[in-house]
Amino acid sequence: MKNVLLARPHPFIVQEMKPLLEQCHYSVLKPDCFADIGAQAKRSGAALISLAVVSSIDASVEKVVDSVLDINPKLPIIFAALLPFDVAATTIADLLDKKGINAQIVGVSNSDQYGSLEQVDTPVLYLSKSDLTDQKRREITKQLLLRHIG
Repeated sequence: MKNVLLARPHPFIVQEMKPLLEQCHYSVLKPDCFADIGAQAKRSGAALISLAVVSSIDASVEKVVDSVLDINPKLPIIFAALLPFDVAATTIADLLDKKGINAQIVGVSNSDQYGSLEQVDTPVLYLSKSDLTDQKRREITKQLLLRHIG
């Protein structure tokens, strides 16, 4: 069973994503503080990072991304937020571009482009709350997670 690190949890992540990840047969690691992220990233098959302003981890999205990728540069990344895909994708692309990472962001709304993720250095998946609450989107989300994490 692979671990998914909730690297920057937010109540939405814990309440909505954790059960979905467990349904997909992943175990969930949730750090108690920023210092725990490095050790847990080494044992993880993916990292889930909330774009929310507030998190139980007292570190910015940028700092958490840096920490995870410093430990494991090939670790599949999943971003999550309440934002629509287009808004989140722009935010994520800008964030990763500042780090010299040219990533293609895939979510439920453009899931047909998932194959292109296998050709980038850092695979990036984006999930929104609507991807979990709508049953059809939830099924696509499960497929994306299984393909993204393995």
